[in-house]
Amino acid sequence: NKIIILGNLGKDPELRQTVHGRQFAQFTVATNERYTDPRGEKQIATEWHTCKVWGQQAENAVKLLKKGSTVYIEGSSKSYESNDNKKLWEIRVKRWELIDKRETQTQNSNDGGVYARPTHNALIK
Repeated sequence: NKIIILGNLGKDPELRQTVHGRQFAQFTVATNERYTDPRGEKQIATEWHTCKVWGQQAENAVKLLKKGSTVYIEGSSKSYESNDNKKLWEIRVKRWELIDKRETQTQNSNDGGVYARPTHNALIK
């Protein structure tokens, strides 16, 4: 399966470890749907998505992503049951890209954890 979302971070990413010592970062992304209700009034519905990113990408996410950042996410969905038997799901991030007016930052799982940070100053000659 494949999921693509574009939204805003609800809080700074948190760096964590599994019980086996594998590092990951977890963060939430809000997406909005705008629609007109049956009475003709404009509405906004917000969905919150829990995202997990692993390894070097996790470290980069913690360094570069901040609450309110607009981020493009590609990944897959994974459902699981919580300790209190609630059905939950998360996005396992394979690629993320920070969308920012001042600079662009990209993280791609296929590039060995390398990210590019071109700035406006770097583009002006």
